[in-house]
Amino acid sequence: MRDMISPRSTCAALLVAASVLTTLPASAQVFESTDKHAAAVFLFRMQRQESSAARCVVVYPDHRAHYEVTTNMGKEVFEGQLTPENATQLDQLLPALRQIDPASIPRKTQFEDMDLVMVNVLMNGGFRSLQFVDGSTRKPFKQTLDPTLKWFGGVRKGLEAKKTPPNNCMPQATDTNPPLKAARVGESARMAKSIAEHLLLSTNDFKSDEGIVEDRCVAVAPDGRYRYEFSTTYQQKTNSKVYEGTVADAELARLKDILNEPSLRSSNHNPDPQNGIESRNTEIFTLAIPREDRLQELRFYSNTGLMLNYQLAADVKPTDNDERLLKPLRSWLKDSIEKRKNASPLANATANHCAADF
Repeated sequence: MRDMISPRSTCAALLVAASVLTTLPASAQVFESTDKHAAAVFLFRMQRQESSAARCVVVYPDHRAHYEVTTNMGKEVFEGQLTPENATQLDQLLPALRQIDPASIPRKTQFEDMDLVMVNVLMNGGFRSLQFVDGSTRKPFKQTLDPTLKWFGGVRKGLEAKKTPPNNCMPQATDTNPPLKAARVGESARMAKSIAEHLLLSTNDFKSDEGIVEDRCVAVAPDGRYRYEFSTTYQQKTNSKVYEGTVADAELARLKDILNEPSLRSSNHNPDPQNGIESRNTEIFTLAIPREDRLQELRFYSNTGLMLNYQLAADVKPTDNDERLLKPLRSWLKDSIEKRKNASPLANATANHCAADF
């Protein structure tokens, strides 16, 4: 994978964080989204998922922070200005985090422990996304990540408890001070426009089905060129195939019509998975679409299987209510990419979550 400052690879990298969540032992129920998208530029975001708790923080360029912690007792939200010490420490940590190449992080489907860490850090050309699925994948970067985790452990200091609804620390334009709001939304629009020059659509479909893990991703350029990767993992053995090509003009036009469908354009479906639901099979589908004013990111969950039948409460929804939004797009991906006639995998190609240049 090349330098992740690249807009086209930035977009694909933002999707990888969501894909690993489906392999957690306690998969999640999902909720139908009702909130509207709010674009904002942030400086740093970090999320840590452990077996007993989940924590996240998003920090804006002026060092305001939104912090959440989730335990068996519920969710708590804290907001405010970082202490001068924490703000200085964060600024000192960012350069080293920006130097980590996402392609150098070990990729695993079997975890040693429940300790997922995800980091998004502002770069000149977008955001660099780093995902560490367990403690062993962090060991090569111990010198950088240990101070970052220590900072994360004390970031709540100085922040005030709020009754603000939790939002999984997703950047919010409403969190921005009024004098800076227009400038930051404008910066988000400029970033999306830059990405749109190289990318029309990026998707990732991650499934765990009766012990077999499937991971598919697709990236489509505005001129119809595409990259498609398909990986299967069974008993810790992974086989991957990589395809590249160009879709016909009619297929490209159909895709653009699907992406411009009003219900899809207006959706902000990106639910926060809850722990505690065991299921035999699980799937997460994520996609990113550069829009005129933002990078639209969506994700959808599905949990099925016999294990689910013995534990579902009346208010638990194992199937994502917004899944219907994906039907036209899934059909296009199947017909135009996944079952493309006369397509042969690239020789000696390495899967990289569809983040490489076409």
